[in-house]
Amino acid sequence: MLSAIQRSGYPVQTAVAEILRAEFEIHAEWSYLDRDTKALRAIDLFATKALFDWKYPNSFAVRPELALMIECKKSDLPFVFFEAAARPWMPEFPIITGLKSSELTLYTDDALSTHTVPVLTALGLTDNPYLIRPPVSATFAKCNRKGSELELSGDEAYNNVVLPLVKSVAHLEKVSKPKESHLFFDARLTIPLAVVDAPIVLVTSDNGVRAPRLTPWVRLSRHEYDASISEHREARIWALDVVHVDYLTEYVTTHLMPFAELFAQRAKSHHRELADGEGFAAGLEHDSFNKIENRLRPRPVTHSMLGGRWLSLPRVVWNRVRKSRKVEEHCED
Repeated sequence: MLSAIQRSGYPVQTAVAEILRAEFEIHAEWSYLDRDTKALRAIDLFATKALFDWKYPNSFAVRPELALMIECKKSDLPFVFFEAAARPWMPEFPIITGLKSSELTLYTDDALSTHTVPVLTALGLTDNPYLIRPPVSATFAKCNRKGSELELSGDEAYNNVVLPLVKSVAHLEKVSKPKESHLFFDARLTIPLAVVDAPIVLVTSDNGVRAPRLTPWVRLSRHEYDASISEHREARIWALDVVHVDYLTEYVTTHLMPFAELFAQRAKSHHRELADGEGFAAGLEHDSFNKIENRLRPRPVTHSMLGGRWLSLPRVVWNRVRKSRKVEEHCED
């Protein structure tokens, strides 16, 4: 029995919970609805950390938060990752749940057209070291014994690691979708994370020669067709981090938290734009890629006269004004 416990992922799950407990709120065996089978399943751990002051929860229209969706695995044999020849574009890693959209519609002053950009791009975070540091793999497998030989199983790795994380995050994304009437929103930076107590082997190719090496952290990229995402895009790139349990503390404190804190700072600076799902940035037609965050502002929306004069207000403020006017008009009637 003790041997079976040691071979399972439960000791890893306990160790991970202990490492994170000081800074995160831990939910063990977090339940989600499997999008394919419609059955209830559970992910090993769901860890959350508020990135705003709970004393003043309504100071901003968005409340930034960090969430880790964690699956734990233990194995005496390695997980093998094959490094991607070219680093893929991963605009939705990390996923931001709780907002109206993972993208912002940006208006500009040098064209009538709008630009649709991922939130992280608009906030100027895509070149952050956390996002560009780890090696990226699009293919991985689990080593298994077959007699006296070893073989690689991609199906086992995909079904036991990738699918639970993708499905649990997709469920969180769905249940976190705000209603149209909401004025305050969560901006939850959501990281799918596999923590393994097993060797992580990265295989790189140098002039056609396969060179395996051990690594404590690798990012896995998976392409998935999804016609329900949006009108202009029918696929998404899911990404998740695979981290060795002995490296988890350094991963969180040295790499993840500085990125999350910068995200929170910029999310609060641009909370109106994130709440509206749109904003304004000057000169986008001329330069739609560089330093968008420096130019990002709430979109001014000019309406008819209020109180005898014209006003140009951010949309979220105008919505509140309209609602208060409707209340006043109803009371007068």
